[in-house]
Amino acid sequence: MWDDENPFGPNDIPASSPVKVRWICDQGHNLIESAVVQCGAASGWRRQGGGSRACLTCLGEQMHGWVRLECGHEVIAKPGAENMAMCRPCRSASFAARKTVTTPKHPIGTVIQSRNLTTSQTEQRVREKLVAAGFTVHKGRSAIQCGHEPQRNNFPILTPDILISKTKVCVEVDPAHTHAGKEKDDNTRNQLLAGAGWQVVRLRLGGLGSIGKHDVLAESESVTNEAIEALASAVSDAAEGRPGIIRRIRKKAPTVVRQKSRLGAIAEHKYYENGFYVSWKLDSGRVERMVAMEHGSYLAIAEGWEAPRFICPLGLDELPRRQWRTALQDILGEMSDADFVPKSRFPWGDELFIGEQASTIRVHPKFHLGASAGEFTGNIVGVDAFTETAICAGRDVQTELHPEAVERGWQIAAVGQRTGKHGAYQEIQLLRRSPVNPPDELDKSGTPA
Repeated sequence: MWDDENPFGPNDIPASSPVKVRWICDQGHNLIESAVVQCGAASGWRRQGGGSRACLTCLGEQMHGWVRLECGHEVIAKPGAENMAMCRPCRSASFAARKTVTTPKHPIGTVIQSRNLTTSQTEQRVREKLVAAGFTVHKGRSAIQCGHEPQRNNFPILTPDILISKTKVCVEVDPAHTHAGKEKDDNTRNQLLAGAGWQVVRLRLGGLGSIGKHDVLAESESVTNEAIEALASAVSDAAEGRPGIIRRIRKKAPTVVRQKSRLGAIAEHKYYENGFYVSWKLDSGRVERMVAMEHGSYLAIAEGWEAPRFICPLGLDELPRRQWRTALQDILGEMSDADFVPKSRFPWGDELFIGEQASTIRVHPKFHLGASAGEFTGNIVGVDAFTETAICAGRDVQTELHPEAVERGWQIAAVGQRTGKHGAYQEIQLLRRSPVNPPDELDKSGTPA
């Protein structure tokens, strides 16, 4: 029958496995045997002898029985063979007695070369940092002959992690993953080394409690510079006989990971005059690339090769550049993904010119309000004069700049008459300032220049 003390279930091991596990026979005896023996034909000879399946105790009881030896212990043996039977309890006690050491191998406190030459990376790191701090340590691994240990009834030879040269101070490095729950063993080790004349300074890592009066308790599992500085002070105190102080090294607060801004870098645009690159990570995770047009007065997005189209006003043109980023984050942070959709060509709509013949003027698709100038062509009938805001035929205004464009500083700088393949047309120049060398044009009174 399967023993529930096994660390796994009966379905976790095949019947042909040679791994030995715990079983309970029909009579309640505990036994250890492999699954292949317990479940296979190899146990047949035991069953023929009258014993439980693969249980040697049952087999022995059936074939021989129990006999009492002179020592008082009972064992399974043939009747009459008591003198030849082996008493395991007595033999174990005799073997333990033979192993007991009654005298130390060396004088108490003697430092010898240790047979244990292995060292962990943590211990090696502490050794190197102590040397860098100015301490001289024993090369390799040195052991110390200690006094009598009542629990084991012997005189152990212990190997501290690090021995400080020309002192009676040794350093033990105790990571939490190997020393947690072993406080009793560490305390016994301290007492044995103290009995041999050595002061133990322990670097207790990972939040372990103190064992000795000079211990350094570090909350961190790793060896930090602060822990080494405290350990160096503790070693100095122990070497010079100063009273012990428990030094505690707090674990540094976890570094707050700075959340990456949803707003990308703001830089002058390569192609759009007085425009600036703006990128924003939407709630969906997609990055929308846009342009802050006209010195940052409004936000736009390009569709194809045409000039970017208006999304929303920004008002950055009224702020110093150093305040743009904060203002943009506030504005864009309040917008949803659905708000990042172009609404019109210009902040006021799609028309740059208004009036009776406004539709005859062809505004170039690349024109945008951040430019310093713009040139267009038109087929305005009867045009013979213009003002800064309108193109006229006599006293009648045929078309004029949108008032919003005028408010933004745009004005008609020149209107020139041209003749092409399909007849007469006008070249119209807009500026935010007076043209330096205007082309062949009508003057504002209507007379050709």
